[in-house]
Amino acid sequence: MLLVTLDTTRADRLGCYGFGLAGTDAIDQLAAEGVRASRALASAPVTAPSHASMLTGLHPPAHGVRDNGVHRLADEVETLPEVLGRAGYATAAFVSAAVLQRRYNLSQGFETYDDDLWSEDAPAMFFIRERPGARTVDRAVAWLEEWGEESERPPFFAWVHLFDAHQPHTPEPRDRLLAPTPYDAELRGVDRQVGRLRAALEALGVLEDTIVIVTADHGESLGEHGERTHAVFVYESTIRVPLIVRYPRGLGAPRVYDPPIRHVDLAPTLYAMLGVEGGPVTQGRDLSEALAGRTPGPALEAYSESLVSQIGFGMAPLHALRDPRYTYIRAPRRELYDRASDPGEVTDLAASEAVRADALDAALEALLTESLALAPEASEAPLDDETLEQLRALGYVGDAATSAALAGMDPKDGLVIHENVQRVRELIRNGRCERAAPLLDEVLAATPTNLTALSLSALCLDRRGLHEEARATYLRALELAPAEPRLHLALALSELGGGASDQIDDAERHLRAALEASPDFVEAWVALGLVSVARGDMDGAEPSFARALAIDPDFPRGIAAAADLSFRRGDFAAALAGYRRALEVRPDAFEVLNQAAAAARRLGEREAALGYLDRAETVRPDSFIPPYNRACLFALEGDRAAALAALQVAVERGMPSPADILADPDLRAFAADPDFLRLAAMAPRSEER
Repeated sequence: MLLVTLDTTRADRLGCYGFGLAGTDAIDQLAAEGVRASRALASAPVTAPSHASMLTGLHPPAHGVRDNGVHRLADEVETLPEVLGRAGYATAAFVSAAVLQRRYNLSQGFETYDDDLWSEDAPAMFFIRERPGARTVDRAVAWLEEWGEESERPPFFAWVHLFDAHQPHTPEPRDRLLAPTPYDAELRGVDRQVGRLRAALEALGVLEDTIVIVTADHGESLGEHGERTHAVFVYESTIRVPLIVRYPRGLGAPRVYDPPIRHVDLAPTLYAMLGVEGGPVTQGRDLSEALAGRTPGPALEAYSESLVSQIGFGMAPLHALRDPRYTYIRAPRRELYDRASDPGEVTDLAASEAVRADALDAALEALLTESLALAPEASEAPLDDETLEQLRALGYVGDAATSAALAGMDPKDGLVIHENVQRVRELIRNGRCERAAPLLDEVLAATPTNLTALSLSALCLDRRGLHEEARATYLRALELAPAEPRLHLALALSELGGGASDQIDDAERHLRAALEASPDFVEAWVALGLVSVARGDMDGAEPSFARALAIDPDFPRGIAAAADLSFRRGDFAAALAGYRRALEVRPDAFEVLNQAAAAARRLGEREAALGYLDRAETVRPDSFIPPYNRACLFALEGDRAAALAALQVAVERGMPSPADILADPDLRAFAADPDFLRLAAMAPRSEER
């Protein structure tokens, strides 16, 4: 069985769902050969809750994953791969975004869970770390090929998640030329990856033996109802998704399935199609006979929710229930839509059809009561600062003070504030902090205790060189939220940059406060180790770095910081081993490449050192650091010509401070060399390295 989930994909932007400008030939071919559900409905307009519903057959209130980056799936919630693993299936997952990394525990039951995202390029400011679909599919195809080489091949369940249609949209030029919008261009690229997966199954000779499911976690508003992307509202634009099941052997002739089908129906339906018994209790229905056309499809009610507005920003949550004709949304101003005459859900009938709204609200309440009775104890997920900040930037996660500022507001009213904050982030990302200031003033006038807006204001001030004003703004924000760990970290890093002993003491105080509020705050543990290093206390730094790596063993900055500690202690073998581990996670980490070269040089591994410097120069070809380090290596070998040539390149690239060059012990052999002195004098004096 192959499950392919397309992030942020509207059904009505695919060719098989009637969009004439689509370039989705591979998906359309699967639909033409299988069963296409015309009314597939997501559990939530955000990634983690929807995927959790697919893998468990439970609604979000029952499985406990209510938002991205907030909760991890509890161990006691049984998943589709766990059941299939017990039945002898090989199980593997390949995900493309930080919101599905293993820390959220959707990995449970998968023998292979490929969430290698740290090796990808760092995301643009305020965007989430992701992996291009082509690289995710590379990994999935390689796994399938390895499976195909086994002498006794067990049945497999593979899940492949493709994130490309999510913002930011950076499609390939060939797709952009042929598509009406960047969003549709991204879907063309996604479709190619679906085609590659199909081709891999064909090459192995198992396509006809494989149940292939293609669906989406949620859609995209594309400006409908005032929402540019997704996550806040639960209208059709984000809840209706594609769903295609290709398995002619079990489902018969191709057809369109018109009754509703929900994410929670996938697990029980697939258990039945695979003939696997012993699955857990689900809230879904086995629709295998209905999909095959052997029985009528039931007129199911579909639940969906968005708690992003509540968890992230303190506004009211949204809970929706759809019957075959009507959509009911529970909100401070409840909503009711007749999709038969109003498919866009524009005309609210809640006031004129109060009896119908009351009945749907009662059914919704019964479903919530049933779900909460099944729910495990909620558990929070440990986050690194980068992921947390990216989730906030995308509008998934907020903060306590901002929540207080917006408390109880209907998301229909609070969306304007939310969208203005998103526009501010865009302006900052594009280096236009001065243009962001009026929008920030507007947001703060409406919500004076909006911590997100205050933090962005501090960031703008800092980027404009107004560091004291930025620090004062951060402190103002901290008065509103004294336990907010991100603010303590920002202030701590600012103090560490100063380097004075009292500033280092203040940095430690802020970091201790951050860790008291969030004990698994990875970056704060790394920074606390750097406080000890700044004091010369190497033994004191070690436990902090170890704690960071215990929380996230693949955190690149934690690995590199521990390796730096070994380097400072003169244990170059341990340092080099650490740098190599860091480079496995982030192959393009410039500082780590240079440090690895320095450690290798001290161990006498000349070729390895030069190799690391070559890689560093590829990452930053304009930097003086790799050629300067090359000059030091050649100087220690007594190769005057090579050392001076490399130093010449370093100086031409802006190697600062003649004093540093003259004082470097690695270059001492050339202290009286006139060519060396001439090069040293050419270095600019106005900057410090």
